Amino acid sequence: MLTNKISLAIITFNRDFSILTRLLNSINSHCSINQIHSIEIVLNDHAKWFHHLELIVNNFSTLPITCHNANDIFNGFNAFNWNTQQYFKCKISDFIKTDWYMILDSKDCFVENVDFFKDYLTHDNKAVMPVIESP
Repeated sequence: MLTNKISLAIITFNRDFSILTRLLNSINSHCSINQIHSIEIVLNDHAKWFHHLELIVNNFSTLPITCHNANDIFNGFNAFNWNTQQYFKCKISDFIKTDWYMILDSKDCFVENVDFFKDYLTHDNKAVMPVIESP
């Protein structure tokens, strides 16, 4: 396992492709790319949408993105919903090669610069999630 890098996992489906693009733009703009080992994107949808996902990802060639079709992870789903999304969020760990990974939804967006190890891990290597009080 890699200890000095983090992986990001995103589970998405076709109706979220526009906000997935926003998330990838925010990663590109606000995250320390040198800290990211991989961005694993799982398509929680029918295989016919995979090409559309690849077209989006091709616009982010500087990011270390790997796309997974749902059947790459579990062959047998023919209906995709919230339950399969939760399954993929757990099962993606089989593809992670770092000690730490963060699961993101397509609707998430980084709005400030992020240093994953400074902002999300304590000095004794425990994960934390900073909470920001809204005004």
